[in-house]
Amino acid sequence: MKRMEDADVFLVPTQYVILSAAKSDKNDPDWAMMSDYMRRKLEKYRDELIAAAERVAKSNVRIAFGTDAGMFPHENNVREFPTMVSTGITELRALRAATSVAAELLRLDDRGEIKQGKIADLIAMPGNPLVDINVTGKVDFVMKSGVICKDPTQAGKA
Repeated sequence: MKRMEDADVFLVPTQYVILSAAKSDKNDPDWAMMSDYMRRKLEKYRDELIAAAERVAKSNVRIAFGTDAGMFPHENNVREFPTMVSTGITELRALRAATSVAAELLRLDDRGEIKQGKIADLIAMPGNPLVDINVTGKVDFVMKSGVICKDPTQAGKA
């Protein structure tokens, strides 16, 4: 982590999939769907995977929010925020990972913050994500390019 901090690099950890698997066990319904190889690998490296995520949380590495799920509907992003917070990343750092830090990583200087002169699509949710990060998965509406979308799934079509 220190070398990453010193090199001023970004980390896009996408922790949900690997940590949910690492924290599962034989009683978890997903366990039965895993290959024998994957189950053995998780049993062997479980503690190291969880410890690595906790080291990321304690570090000053610039974390950017991302996904490797591609361009199709999925729920990993909804689960990524709570996973980040469960490892010790603060709610504010997790939210910045998806906004200002992600914009900085992508060199999008005109977005990532709610500030005059910047482009900002807004998401409304039924609560304060700084108090309960789970509300990030309960989107009431999205404002994209100044248009309020009543159906969050229609945001890309505004």
